[in-house]
Amino acid sequence: MTKRIVIDGSQPVVEITCQPNTQLDAVVILKDSAKVTCVAHLQTDSVIRWHSAIMGGKVECEIITHHLGDGSSSEHQGIFVGHKHDKFLLNYWSQHDGKQTTGHITIHGVLYDSAYCDFKGNIKITPTGIKTVGSLTEHTLLLGDKARSDAIPQLDIQTNAVQVTHSSGMSRIDQEQLFYCASRGIPPAQAEQMIVAGFLAECINDQTIEQLCTKMISTS
Repeated sequence: MTKRIVIDGSQPVVEITCQPNTQLDAVVILKDSAKVTCVAHLQTDSVIRWHSAIMGGKVECEIITHHLGDGSSSEHQGIFVGHKHDKFLLNYWSQHDGKQTTGHITIHGVLYDSAYCDFKGNIKITPTGIKTVGSLTEHTLLLGDKARSDAIPQLDIQTNAVQVTHSSGMSRIDQEQLFYCASRGIPPAQAEQMIVAGFLAECINDQTIEQLCTKMISTS
C-alpha cells in the first residue's frame, strides 16, 4: 500500500525514512515566503515519488533523495509558476549509494512578467552506486519580457556502469502554435493558457496540484 504525505512549508525541515519494500508519495506545495528542506533516505527496494509545485512568492526549496539501499527508486515530477516579481531558489538532489538504484527528476516551469527562478539540480553517484539509472531534466517557459531563469544541472559520477543523462533549457511560446490556434478561432489569451496547461501537465501526476495549477493558469 502506498502512503501519501503533504508538505506545505509549515515545517522548515522534513526528514523521511522509507523502510525496505515500502512506497511513498510526497506532495510538496509551497508559496508565499516558504523556505523548506526535504530529505528522504531510501532503504532496500523502497520507492518515493515526489510531486512538487512552487506556486508563487519568494520560495526556497531543497529536495534531497539519498538512495541508500540496493534497488531503491525515486521519481520527482515538479512544476513552478511565477508572476510579477516572484523569486524561486530551487535545489533538487539525487544521491545514489546503493546498487541498481534509479532516480529521475523532471521539472517544468512557467515564468510571467519579471519572475525569476534559480534552479540547481544534481545527480551524485558514489563509488558503491553501480548500475545506477538516472536522469535530470528541467525546462522553463518564459512568458514575460523580463522573466529570467538560471539553471545549473550537474552530474557527479564516481563509478562506471551507470546510465545517467541531464538537460536543461528555456523557450518562449512558438508563434506557429499561436497561429494554428488562431486559424481555428481560439483567441490568443486562451491559446496561451492551453499551451501552458499542456506544458505543465507533463510534470503533474497529483490531483491536488492539478487543481491548483488549473486555477492559477486561468487567472494569468
